[in-house]
Amino acid sequence: MDTVADFLTIIRNASNAGNKDCMAQWSKMRENIVTILKKEGYIKDFKVVTNERQLKFILVTLKYFKGRPAITGVKRQSSPGQRQYCGSTEIPYVLGGMGICILTTSKGVMKDKDARQNKVGGELLCKVW
Repeated sequence: MDTVADFLTIIRNASNAGNKDCMAQWSKMRENIVTILKKEGYIKDFKVVTNERQLKFILVTLKYFKGRPAITGVKRQSSPGQRQYCGSTEIPYVLGGMGICILTTSKGVMKDKDARQNKVGGELLCKVW
């Protein structure tokens, strides 16, 4: 089961439906992805909450401009059945630099620009625009 793809689908569907926020189960990878999305301005905020059974969830508050979602597209690149890896010089640009690519590298989860600056490659997780 691809938990990253499920998480991206939850965000995409909530954004397209015009929901104020969405919730998903917590994982370290999901928290790293949503941290990058917040830094880049694609979401308003997020917080980790626990329920009465001590299970962690991520509550993501979505961002809208004039009624339109800030996230217009999300695409999962690498999947469990077909991993996509690239070196630091092979990292693709999303919409000519208007979007971001999120990678998991040996130095942690980072966006494409940071990976190029640090000269590290890794697995392409997703593209966001």
